[in-house]
Amino acid sequence: MSEKVNTGATSAVDNNDPNMSCSINLIDLPWEDVLISRILPHLSIIDIFRLRSLSRDFCDLVQSYFQHQISFDLTGITHRVTVDAFKIATNDTKNLQKLVVTSCKSWLTDALLVPIIKRNWRLRYIDLSGCSGLSCLTINMIGGACPELRTILLRECHWISSSVIEGLTMKCKNLERVDLTGCWELTDDTVFMLASLQPNLRWLSLARIYGITQVSIEQLAMNCYYLEYLDLEGCWRVPDAAIHKLAQKCPNLKTLKVRDCRNITERSLSRLRMQGVSVDIRGVSSRPRPQLPVNMPPNLPRIMRQYQAPLNYRL
Repeated sequence: MSEKVNTGATSAVDNNDPNMSCSINLIDLPWEDVLISRILPHLSIIDIFRLRSLSRDFCDLVQSYFQHQISFDLTGITHRVTVDAFKIATNDTKNLQKLVVTSCKSWLTDALLVPIIKRNWRLRYIDLSGCSGLSCLTINMIGGACPELRTILLRECHWISSSVIEGLTMKCKNLERVDLTGCWELTDDTVFMLASLQPNLRWLSLARIYGITQVSIEQLAMNCYYLEYLDLEGCWRVPDAAIHKLAQKCPNLKTLKVRDCRNITERSLSRLRMQGVSVDIRGVSSRPRPQLPVNMPPNLPRIMRQYQAPLNYRL
């Protein structure tokens, strides 16, 4: 990491002050009960590596801290991470439940990530969004090694194929949150299988998957009763009929995104709005009442004409 993170360990500075001979140093506190569980979690990973460089004892402390971690999150600092620092932080992990490595485009590869996934079979939350250096090998390992997976986020992972998502769906039976935004190669068959095998699905993004049609959405409506969030932005092949089915079959739906879906209109969205669903595009507003100037008596015939529908007599 850089400033880049210093991965070496320097020797401790000797303190010859006789007045300090009875003092207690930070490193003397109980490691597991105090330092690892109560102090180090409040430091950023950058500060953790700085602490590691102070002495051999602090180096051992930090390594023990990494071994005990249940969450590893690089959000906001991926541009400062080096391969060596990543290896130091993850090589001894065995208890991870959450792994977030978003936008590690330049250096994260299957060779680095697959061993971590293989060791940490308790993973429940994995975010690989924007990791362009990975391949389907990583997803196959997730499917085989992480039976407790609940959340997988693959936003803008354009290398994702239909077959690998279908394989993941068959192996991880309890998915609740899935982000497939921008995974262009996916098809109706993939989403159909996802909907069929994941009845507990609550959050799903299919944004900018241009091949998605009515078939996928109706299967989601029929099988995913607990669905709360659905993003269909840019799925221009999805029609009103599919949204009608969602309104009928998904009583828990709270948020629907349909921007740039040109075949979805207020005919279907109005019912969802009435059910309290938040939709990301505005509906057709009702005609505003005309405002009369202050102290002017109302012109009743004129007001009546403004609201009167034109007569359409059939001859």
